[in-house]
Amino acid sequence: MAFRTLFDTYKTSMFTTSFRITNNKEESKDIIQECFLKSFQKLENLKDAHHYAGWLRRMVINASLKYIKSRKISFEILDSDVEAINEDEWYKNVSWQKLKEEIQNLSDGCRTVFTLYALENHKHREIAEILNINISTSKSQYKYACKVLKSKLTKYIDHGI
Repeated sequence: MAFRTLFDTYKTSMFTTSFRITNNKEESKDIIQECFLKSFQKLENLKDAHHYAGWLRRMVINASLKYIKSRKISFEILDSDVEAINEDEWYKNVSWQKLKEEIQNLSDGCRTVFTLYALENHKHREIAEILNINISTSKSQYKYACKVLKSKLTKYIDHGI
């Protein structure tokens, strides 16, 4: 009963975390099932029950990244002068649903870096280590993702969509 409660409490947020990285619903379902099972089997290793969600999220992120690495994602070669993105929070007037849709439409490399940096709060140094890329590649992929998102979503700002 306790395991069912944990699963019901965290399944949606864990699926969302995995899907943002993998962009594959079926794979994300498999990943969260495996991670929940693993967490239940290793529950005695958790020192503080209040940290369960973070511990599980770390498992889900790692498993999702392992899936991405197995697909051998490619990172687009970008101009070295990708302009700096103005952090004027232009996206605040765009619906979260529309933003999520456009994030999922990014190329694998851009989506993965954007998700890890903007949504999972990793530093570019960490992303570079995780994905085995240069820090400059992580930064340029992030800037390019922001540029693409801004160009696609700016049209929705005035319409409140």
